[in-house]
Amino acid sequence: MSLPKGVFVAPFHKRKEAAAAKRRFARGSESDLLAVVGAYEARSALDRRDVPGFCRDHFLHAAALGDLTGLRNQFRGHLRDAGLLGDEEAVTLDETSSLLRGLLCAGLYPHVARLAGDAPHLKCRDRSKWWCHPQSLNFKTLAPGGKLKERKTTYVVYNARLKTSKPYLLDTSVVHPLALLLFGGALRESLDGTRVVLDGWLPFKATKHAQLAVLALRGEIDALLAAAVDADARARPAAEAQRRLVVAAVRNLLAMLTPT
Repeated sequence: MSLPKGVFVAPFHKRKEAAAAKRRFARGSESDLLAVVGAYEARSALDRRDVPGFCRDHFLHAAALGDLTGLRNQFRGHLRDAGLLGDEEAVTLDETSSLLRGLLCAGLYPHVARLAGDAPHLKCRDRSKWWCHPQSLNFKTLAPGGKLKERKTTYVVYNARLKTSKPYLLDTSVVHPLALLLFGGALRESLDGTRVVLDGWLPFKATKHAQLAVLALRGEIDALLAAAVDADARARPAAEAQRRLVVAAVRNLLAMLTPT
């Protein structure tokens, strides 16, 4: 998102081919941002001399992908300085896709919109109406009659909003309701006890048992993040053991969830 130019190129006369290439890089994640990760991983696995041809054949901006290396190293340093990243081995998108989709909720919140039933548009918290941008890989699936219409309600996080011929959401990612509850804003129970409400505007129907489980896990996640930046807490073996349990629980739970 910090790049001055986008990673994907969409020539006017080859838009369908470019869109298909972007979908392949997304690997079913329904996320424009994770499509960028997929493209970067594919490019990084190549010999340097093969990169220009690969980018040309797959509608990628070679210079933008090169710039990503510097940004990733910079952000990795910030995470280590904050105590949020150790010396763990690198993992791939295929290994962490479910968890990353959840973490996008944390990184992009409160940029959330929802698509209810057969509505032709998405709605944000201020009740404004928005459409998915035509260059998004989610454009057709979020459009009227798209495959996501079979879902009662669809939730997306987005990077930015742009008003041109229509008000558009940019860089969208379809997310599961549970990911929003675990990584979004403040939670409370509804007055009738049948729902858990996110930031006072997104209600999610759940049994009492499910509500208690979500609230408890959310509390553990918040405590984990607070402890992660506390050097004394990180040094305690008990805290490390608890961290591993919470991380494993969140990772396994999100991995079990199919796209909304």
